[in-house]
Amino acid sequence: MALVDGFMYFFDLPSIALLLVPVFLVMLSHFSPAEMAGAFRSAMAGYAATGKELSDSLLFFKTLQKALLVVSALGFLTGLIVLAGIESDAATFRNGLGVALLVVYYAAAMVMLVTLPFKSAVKKKLNAARDQAVFD
Repeated sequence: MALVDGFMYFFDLPSIALLLVPVFLVMLSHFSPAEMAGAFRSAMAGYAATGKELSDSLLFFKTLQKALLVVSALGFLTGLIVLAGIESDAATFRNGLGVALLVVYYAAAMVMLVTLPFKSAVKKKLNAARDQAVFD
């Protein structure tokens, strides 16, 4: 039971929303939902993507990674600014600092678990396609 309680320290809906909503909106300003889905599909091992699809997917994952990092930094700094204005008890300050830190934690986790593996998969496929074109 203590493990479950400890895990709950890492789950905070406002922190998730502070990260994912702006990142999704930024990504929508550059990519359509179909292009986003296509980027993930292109990275999958069983999908035979074209060179253009792979290049577009690589651009998508690079943009996603940068958006996650920038939005997390802005979310963290915004949280610190808000905390600086709070003249409340220590518990409120700790909770606010926890939200600010979790935004950065979630961004780092998303980069490590989503953008890096998919970006690497796309790069490998793109390199394989280029190598095949050179040898053909």
